[in-house]
Amino acid sequence: MYLVQSIFETLHVSKMHFAEKRRFRQNPRRFAAAAALASAEPFQNKKALDHFNSKNTHPPLPFFTFLPIISIMTQSIPDLTPIFAAYETLVAEADAVFSRVSQLHPDCVTCKSGCSDCCNAMFDLSLVEALYVNHKFQETYGYGAVRSTLLEAAADVDRKLTRMKREYFRQLRDAKASEEAIAEVLQEAAKVRVRCPLLGQDDNCALYAFRPITCRLYGIPQVIGGKAHVCGKSSFAPGVGYPTVYIDKIQESLDKLSLQIQEAVASRFKELHTVYVPVSMALLTTYDAAYLGIGQAPAEKPSL
Repeated sequence: MYLVQSIFETLHVSKMHFAEKRRFRQNPRRFAAAAALASAEPFQNKKALDHFNSKNTHPPLPFFTFLPIISIMTQSIPDLTPIFAAYETLVAEADAVFSRVSQLHPDCVTCKSGCSDCCNAMFDLSLVEALYVNHKFQETYGYGAVRSTLLEAAADVDRKLTRMKREYFRQLRDAKASEEAIAEVLQEAAKVRVRCPLLGQDDNCALYAFRPITCRLYGIPQVIGGKAHVCGKSSFAPGVGYPTVYIDKIQESLDKLSLQIQEAVASRFKELHTVYVPVSMALLTTYDAAYLGIGQAPAEKPSL
């Protein structure tokens, strides 16, 4: 039943593309039955099943219709615990750095509960962080109102980000991706305020214990791509030397862990480890065998 429930919730909450919603509405029974078969769990509530069938008059589909879907859904994903443990070690190191800088310069680091300036910045997650956040979200929130509210917020944010990135892509295409155009787009994107879908109405993070490294280091001096950055809410003085985190070094470690994931799952997608997604997409994505490229690719249907 969990797979069935997951499909219904995802389709309702994430507000998928029109073509996908239209296809589901044409024959919702195909998706529900495929999920039930794949999970090997029959409907336990006969009254609910009778009600469901009474609302769907499509004729039953032959069993072979579900075989490609079942094959994908039953592919096993290798245990990623060792890679997640290595990521958590990196997280602990980042926390230690933040704590050290806070102790050395307590008047400069102004991070506190309820401050959510960094929760409105636009940034993407590497594969390992996206998978980790998704995994912890699934562990923390079972099916219910809180989970649905968070996923609905993620869907809203993701649509906004998609529109923005499409516009940035258009600008770069028109400018033939010149260095000046890239710099201008990056500067524009850095000013954008996009509320994180995990940020509650009380301005506290709904997944604080498992937040990404970017969130953990935002309040102390950083160097990204050779340029210094510091939180606008902090009290670090310009021109003064402070302990500084080199984000590019951390990113290299994250990229290595992402590559380990690609190798661990033996993905047929050779660039899987280079995929970056925002927090919203990390929450909405189903990181199953199909997404990770595990096993053989399904046979393509001949064009009509």
